[in-house]
Amino acid sequence: MFCPKCGKSATTDAQFCAACGAQLPVNQQVQTPRVATPETAMPSQTFTPMPPPASNAGLGLGIAGLVFAVLTLAFGFYDFASWSSGLYDYIAVEEIGLLAIMSLLGIIFGAVSAAKKSAVGSWALSLSIFGFLLTMFLSQYSA
Repeated sequence: MFCPKCGKSATTDAQFCAACGAQLPVNQQVQTPRVATPETAMPSQTFTPMPPPASNAGLGLGIAGLVFAVLTLAFGFYDFASWSSGLYDYIAVEEIGLLAIMSLLGIIFGAVSAAKKSAVGSWALSLSIFGFLLTMFLSQYSA
């Protein structure tokens, strides 16, 4: 603390200035500025990590496999209905080959997509396998 009259330094418990004898303010206390520490500067916060963004890994392959599976099943059921109703007595070998290729592509795309944990890929794989089995069944009626 300093004397208000002469400006000399005085102790904090002194009532009079030692240099000029002036009366010092009674309740004036020296206050030191508070320095913020890392603990007091910022309140403690808990940070929760953000979940990773949803991934569409394998979705495109799953959709492609599903398209191949649906096309294979549609043509296969159409051929089976035509054969069983007697509209024609055999199924073309080229058509069986095309259905086999489409169902195998559906199986491949569905398997890759299902390996990436895609639900669409699992459906594509299942339907493509069923389409392949239907194609093999229809192949016995080809000429």
